[in-house]
Amino acid sequence: MGYPRNRAITACYWSVRVVSAIAMCFAADAAPRLTELADIRIGNPTFFNRQEGWAVSGPSLLRTVDGGSTWKQVKIFVAGKQTNGEIRGTYFVSAKSAWLTLAQGDGLRQRVGLSPEFVSTHDGGSTWRAETLPGADWFFDSLSATDDPRGPVWLGGQTSHESVAPVENMECPQRVKGFIWSPTIYFRSAPGSDWEEQQLPVQNGCPVSMVRFTDKTHGVAVIGSEIVFSEDGGKHWSRSVIHTTRKILPAVSLQFRGSEGWIGSHGEVLYTADAGQHWQEIVAARTLWSKELGFGPWGAVYFTSATTGFILGGGGEVFETSDRGKTWSKVALPDRIVNFSCADNVCWLASEQRLYRLEGE
Repeated sequence: MGYPRNRAITACYWSVRVVSAIAMCFAADAAPRLTELADIRIGNPTFFNRQEGWAVSGPSLLRTVDGGSTWKQVKIFVAGKQTNGEIRGTYFVSAKSAWLTLAQGDGLRQRVGLSPEFVSTHDGGSTWRAETLPGADWFFDSLSATDDPRGPVWLGGQTSHESVAPVENMECPQRVKGFIWSPTIYFRSAPGSDWEEQQLPVQNGCPVSMVRFTDKTHGVAVIGSEIVFSEDGGKHWSRSVIHTTRKILPAVSLQFRGSEGWIGSHGEVLYTADAGQHWQEIVAARTLWSKELGFGPWGAVYFTSATTGFILGGGGEVFETSDRGKTWSKVALPDRIVNFSCADNVCWLASEQRLYRLEGE
C-alpha cells in the first residue's frame, strides 16, 4: 500500500481503523454537488442526457452539447431561407428533435384563426423543415412525437363551435357567448399524411394542455382536472382513475419512465405505475409549501430514477426525495429558481440570471 500524500491526510489515515471512516477523510476532495454553469438569462432549459439540451433566451433558440457550460444560438433555415418569426411555442422531443411555432406577419402578431409557422428539426438544429397544421379553427397547447422524423405526431388543444348548451357546468371559462370550446387531439401518422381528429371522452371546455406518448401506442393526455389514456395510438381514449383528496389542480409537468409516470400540478404530485390508467396522489397540495401562487412553473416534478425526484417549489426553491416521494427535503441554493430540467440523475436549475447544475445524490 502506498503512503498518504500529505500531512493532513496522514493524520486522518492513522486516526481511523475502518474503511468507511477512511472514505470520509477523502470526501472533502469530491466535486461540489452544485455548479454554476453560465451567467445567462435562459428560459425553458430542457435536457435529455448529461450533455445535450435546448433552451430559449429572448428571441433566440439555444443548444448546448457540453452539459450547459456553453450555449450556441440555433438559426432556423427552411428551404434555404432563414425564418425571422418570433418563437411562440417550443416542444422539445429529444436531444436532437425539436418542434417550434413561429409567429409571422404584421408586427409578428398571431391573428385569431391563423396558426403561426410550424417547423421541426431532427438533427440538433442543423436542418429544419416546415410542418403542416390542421386546417380547423383551433388552438393547440401541447405536442407529442417520437424521435423518428417519419413517425407519428399528436397535437393537443381545443376547438370552437357554435352551441346553445349551458356553459355553467364547464370546468374552464368559455370565451364567447354562444360558442363552446372543446378539448381535441389531432393525429398525423407520418409527414405528408392528413391530420385526423381523435375523439375524447371529456368535454369540460378545457384544452388538452399536455399529451405524452411513450411509444406509438401508449399515451396520456391532461384536460383540466381530467386525465385520459390510450393504448392504440389515440384511436380510442378512456378516462383514467384518479385517487386524490380533491380535484387535481392545473398540471405543469408530465413525465414517464417506462410505465411509471408523474404529474406535477401546483404542489401536488400524482403517480402511475400502469402507463396512466390509474393515478395515485403521493404528495398532497400544500404539503411542501403553503403558497397558492408561485414563481415560474412551480410544481413541476422530475424523477431521475424510480426513487429519486425533484420538484420546483412555489417560492423558487427546489425539494428532493430519495424514497419515491414519501419524504422531501429542501435543496440549499444561492438563487431563486424559475425553471428546471433533469436527466441522468442531474438537474439544471435556471434562476433569473444564472444556470446551475445539481448532481443527484
